[in-house]
Amino acid sequence: MALSTCQIKGTDITWIDIYDPSDEDIETVSSRYSLNSYTLLDSLDPDHLPKYEEHNDTHFLIIRLLHDESQKLPTIQSLSSKIAVFFTDKFIITIHRCAQPMIQSIMDNLVNKGKIKSASGIAIHIVGDALRSFEEPAINFLPISILTNLHCF
Repeated sequence: MALSTCQIKGTDITWIDIYDPSDEDIETVSSRYSLNSYTLLDSLDPDHLPKYEEHNDTHFLIIRLLHDESQKLPTIQSLSSKIAVFFTDKFIITIHRCAQPMIQSIMDNLVNKGKIKSASGIAIHIVGDALRSFEEPAINFLPISILTNLHCF
């Protein structure tokens, strides 16, 4: 397991990023932050699709981001990666099984530079970056006739 922790500048909010967690790692984080056991099971399920839930004061979401286009295999795990996010106004926890450069980029370029001051702000950037990972492949897939006929409303 790789674990990185950072404090959001000027706040009491902690970001814990867990990469390739063991069951023990998950149990430790779960008990320390009182995370819902069912959402933790979902966060570890490699086949789980995106979702959002609230439990007590904790927001929970699963977002998927597209892998490099060169990996064109027919399963959801081979086409995309999953990031589970738990957050309140006091912490944000991200859990993922494979390396996610996007997470490090958000930490380095936004959080550590004081450009984000909330856990929800981090969650919004994670969702936005994950959704943008699908843009270029989607545009490349569309026939040129559709792209030339797009109109702004």
